[in-house]
Amino acid sequence: MLVCSLLLGALTGCKQEESAENTASVTEGVEGLTFALSQVDVADVPDPKPFFLNRAGVEDVLLSEVNIGDTKLTAYVMDLPARQGQTSQDKILYLYPEGHKPQDRPLYWRTNDPMQSFQQIDGQLYNCSLTEDLGAIIATAYEGDFGTVRLGCADRTVQDMKIVNCMLRTKDRSVMFDNLSSDGCAVPVGEYTSTYVTVDYDALRVSASNNRYRDADKSGQNDLAPLKIEKDQTITCDFSGKPAVLFTKVTNDVEFKPGDQIDMATVLVDTKTNMMISRLYDTSQKETRELKDQDGNVQRTYEVDKALVPTVQIARADGTVVAEGQMPFG
Repeated sequence: MLVCSLLLGALTGCKQEESAENTASVTEGVEGLTFALSQVDVADVPDPKPFFLNRAGVEDVLLSEVNIGDTKLTAYVMDLPARQGQTSQDKILYLYPEGHKPQDRPLYWRTNDPMQSFQQIDGQLYNCSLTEDLGAIIATAYEGDFGTVRLGCADRTVQDMKIVNCMLRTKDRSVMFDNLSSDGCAVPVGEYTSTYVTVDYDALRVSASNNRYRDADKSGQNDLAPLKIEKDQTITCDFSGKPAVLFTKVTNDVEFKPGDQIDMATVLVDTKTNMMISRLYDTSQKETRELKDQDGNVQRTYEVDKALVPTVQIARADGTVVAEGQMPFG
């Protein structure tokens, strides 16, 4: 018998409604903004330096100041670390807002990706790319049709809620947003089948994504149930569906002998949308983390939101607990 003590109840659900007016502000963009890049030694990059510049082997970076509307950004272009089996290194472009901290998450683009990736800058969606000679960044505004995605709370009592960040993906486009209020945001029309989203309900922070464990729900699928965004229509996501706690790699028809090692993981999944709850945090409490170099020396400490982790018990049929411990989601 497996017993899981959870910290959270219902989480997912979306509904579509007609909207006489798009509640998210969409401004006219200017296409083809160009910003020159210059090569700089990492040692000469002014503080605060992003965390990735401390990686071994990084000696120089392409740097630029990017000003779009009232938004001031610093751009860093560097080699994307080669993965196993790759023979070439691709470029990656990071954009950091003015006054960022070293551990802050940037806007970013993989510059060899044929997919158009749009991120919100100064209230407008932009795709950023590099010129062939790596001499400049080109920022191109999206000027197509929009629908609206709005965050709701269903029948729960919530004082403050927002979308912290969100990534939606179609077959040929990805769209990313940050720090959106419950009033909604404009999303390019399309049928999205992949997502990553982090939302705040008061002090509870929830991160959800596609269910990457194909064996958890026995469906063999890891795609999100299609989220269709139509022109001038509004979809409200209130995370009100009832999730299911599933265990991967362990099924009812598997027998184990004494001494066998059992590998498993817990997954909290909305079986309707196939979204997996990958992280839960209490933003009213903090934990201290350490950043270490390759030799294990502590470079600095920093605070993060406290992770909410379920406790899992493994018990015999008669109720005797034989093992117990924390098992993070995702």
